[in-house]
Amino acid sequence: MKKVFRNLLILSISVTGLSGCALFSGGEGVIETKEEKAIELRDYTKTVVQDASYTFDGKVFLQYEDESEKEITSECSFDYTYLDTSKIGNDSYFAVKYEGNKYIFSKKAYLSVVAKVTKIEVSNYSTSVKKDAKYTFSGTVIATYSDGKTKNVSTLAGLKVSTIDTSSEGNKDLEISYTENGVSVSKKVSINVYTERSKLTKIVASGYSTQVNKNDAYAFDGVVTATFENGSTEVVTSECTFSYDSTFTKVAKTNSYTIKYETFYTNSTGQEISIYKTTSVSIQIISHVESISLETPSLEVGVGRTKSISAAVTPDDATNKGLNYVSNNTNIATVDANGKVKGVAIGQTTITVSSKEKSNVTATVDVNVVAATNDNWTIMIYMCGADLESQGGYATKDIKEILNVPGQPDDVNILIETGGSKSWKLTSSYIEGATSISSSQLGRWYVRDNKLHFVENVTGASMGKTSTYQSFLSWGIDAYPADNYGVILWNHGGGLDGVCYDENFSDDSLLNSEMKAAHAAVIGSDKFEFIGFDACLMQNMEIADYNASYFNYQIASQESEAGDGWHYTSWVDDVYDDKPITTILKSTCDGFISSVGSTSDQTLSYLNLSQMSTFKTAFESYASALKSQLDSKSVSASTFSSYVKNSIKGYSDPGYGGYGQFDIKDFVNKLQSQTNYKVDASYANAVTNALTNLVGYNKIGTAAGQSNGICLTYKCSYYSSYDANEMNFTNWESFNSSYGSNSSSWY
Repeated sequence: MKKVFRNLLILSISVTGLSGCALFSGGEGVIETKEEKAIELRDYTKTVVQDASYTFDGKVFLQYEDESEKEITSECSFDYTYLDTSKIGNDSYFAVKYEGNKYIFSKKAYLSVVAKVTKIEVSNYSTSVKKDAKYTFSGTVIATYSDGKTKNVSTLAGLKVSTIDTSSEGNKDLEISYTENGVSVSKKVSINVYTERSKLTKIVASGYSTQVNKNDAYAFDGVVTATFENGSTEVVTSECTFSYDSTFTKVAKTNSYTIKYETFYTNSTGQEISIYKTTSVSIQIISHVESISLETPSLEVGVGRTKSISAAVTPDDATNKGLNYVSNNTNIATVDANGKVKGVAIGQTTITVSSKEKSNVTATVDVNVVAATNDNWTIMIYMCGADLESQGGYATKDIKEILNVPGQPDDVNILIETGGSKSWKLTSSYIEGATSISSSQLGRWYVRDNKLHFVENVTGASMGKTSTYQSFLSWGIDAYPADNYGVILWNHGGGLDGVCYDENFSDDSLLNSEMKAAHAAVIGSDKFEFIGFDACLMQNMEIADYNASYFNYQIASQESEAGDGWHYTSWVDDVYDDKPITTILKSTCDGFISSVGSTSDQTLSYLNLSQMSTFKTAFESYASALKSQLDSKSVSASTFSSYVKNSIKGYSDPGYGGYGQFDIKDFVNKLQSQTNYKVDASYANAVTNALTNLVGYNKIGTAAGQSNGICLTYKCSYYSSYDANEMNFTNWESFNSSYGSNSSSWY
C-alpha cells in the first residue's frame, strides 16, 4: 500500500522559484488516488485438451470506481496449482493475484478440459488401385478420444490424406492424419497398386530328367508352363519354387517332388488376389550295394546258444539291402535268414554273408562253437529318453548313477538301448567306443569298468513298436546269456495308454498287448526274474496280469513318478553283491522314496506275479458280485462314478486327461462301507487277502495316502484310459460296460 501523509507541506525552493511541491487536498492532507474496484481477465483461451499444459495467454485489467481501467497483466501472479488437466470437465481452474494500493485482488479462472483425440481407425476404403490410376480415398475415419468416445471425422477440416505413387506395382503406404485442438494422430494403410491379370488355372512340367544317381547334383531341367483362365499360356520355369535339394542323398525307388508357381489375378471388384498352383514330378534315385561291413569278423557262441551276426551293406541306403546267410558246416553251427547263429557242436565253421542284389559281394564270419556257460545276471534297460532327456537330462542322470557304482563283477551285464529322444546330454567322458549317443539311431551299449561301452547303432525306429522292443530283448539274451534276466522300461508311462513314448515318432508308445507280444516271442515259457517300469502309473492289475506268464516279479509305481525316476545306485550295488532278488527289489523301492523325500506323494512297489492268478480269480468273483449288488439297488453309472472319483484313492492329475486308475484295496474297503455298494464279505475278503500275498513290498511317501501297492483301471469318464483290448478281466470288463462313465468331466 502507498503511505498517506497528514498535515505535511513539503516545499522545495530554488533560485528560479517554487518547485517540487506536492499538492494535497482536504484538511487532512491525503494524496488524491483513484479507488480500485476489481480485476478482469480478457482474451484468454478457456479450453484445454486433456493432459496438456496450460499458460495464461490473455490480458488482465484493473478496474476503478470511476469506470476507468488499465492493463496490469505483467504485474500479476498466476497460480496453476489447482489446474488438473487430467480430469475432463469444467471444475479445473487457475488463480490470478494482483496486489493493489489498498487491496489484494484474486480471481479464479475456470477452464473447460476436453478429451483429446488418441487414435483413428480407417474402414470402408478401397485397398487397391490399378497401376497409373489416381487413388481417391473415400473411406470412413473414426476418431477415438481419451474419454472413450468416438466420432466420425471423415468430412472434418482436420482430416488430411497423403497421395500415393501408382506408377509402379506393389504395396504403397497411404497416411491419414487428423488434427483437433492442436493434437494430431495418424494411421498408415496399405494400398496395393496392381496390373490387371487373368486367373491362373494350372501348371504343367515337361521335358525333365526322371532319374538321378545318389549324391549326383540334380536340377530341374525341363519346362513349366502356366495356363490362365483367358486361355493364354506362359513359360514360368524361372519363377517357380522346387521342393528338392540340388543334391539327392536319400535313396528311394521313386521320390515325388513339388513344383509351385505363385502369382496374382484381378477379381471382379478390381482387388488383386494371390493364387498358386502346384504339380509333382517323380524322380528315381539309384544307389547300389558296394560292399558288406561286419561288426566283427569272428563270433563265439556256446552249444545250444545263439548270437546274431551284425552285418550291413555299404552304402547303408542302398536300394536293396537284403542279405543271404549260409553256414559252411551246419553240423557245427546253423544260421537263419536273419543272421542268427546257433551253436550245434563244439568246433569251427564259417558263415558266408552275401548281397541279395549282387551275389558276388560277400563277407565271411569265422564261428567258434564252445561249451555253453552263462553269466549270473543280464539286466536290459529299454531307455526311451523322450523329452525327459532332451529337456531335462534325466536319462543321462540315471546312466551316471549306474556308472558310478563300483565293483561290477564279470558275470553281471547291464545293457542299455537308447533312443526316442531328440537329443542326449551324456558327454564323451562317460562313453567308450563312441563320442556321443545318437538321436537319430537306436544305440546299444553295455556297462563295464564304470563306462558306457558302445556296441552298435541300429536304424532309427519307434521305441513304441513291438518289433523294436522285441529286437532289443532278443539281442540281449543272445549276446549276453545269463541265469537271471531283468528288464526295465524307462520313460513316461500312462497305464493302459502305454509306456515308452517316442518323441521322434509322434509319441508312439508300447501298449500292454504290444509288450506281451514281444515277451511271448522272446521269453516264451522261460520266465525272466523281473520286469520294472521306471515310468508313471504302470503298477496296475491289467499290466501285471499280462506279465505274469513271463516274469516272476513286477516293480512299478501306482503314482506319476518324479522326473528323476529311480535311484539306481542303491539297487545296482545289491545286484553286484549278488543279493537275493527280493532284497534287490526292496532296495529299489526304498532308494526311490528316500531320493524323492519321505513326505512326498510318490509310490513304488513290487508284486509276486506267482500270486496273480489267485488274485485274479478273487477279483473277478468280486466284480461279478458288485455288478449284481448295483443292479439290485438300481444304482446309476453316474452316481457310482461320482462316488469313486470323489472317495477312492486315484492317480494322475486330471489335467493330463485322467487315467482312471484307483487303488484296489481302498476301492474294495470304501465300497464295503456303503450300503448300496456292499457285497458279501467273503468276496471282499478274498480280494484283500489275495492282495496281501500279491504285493510283496510297498513303499510310499506320507502324502501318498491310501496307496497299497496296485491299481485297477475303471472307466470313470470320457477321458479314462480304459481299453478292453489291453486287459483280460472278463467280469471286470462287463462291470465297466454297465457302470463305467462316459462323462466329459473328470469331476
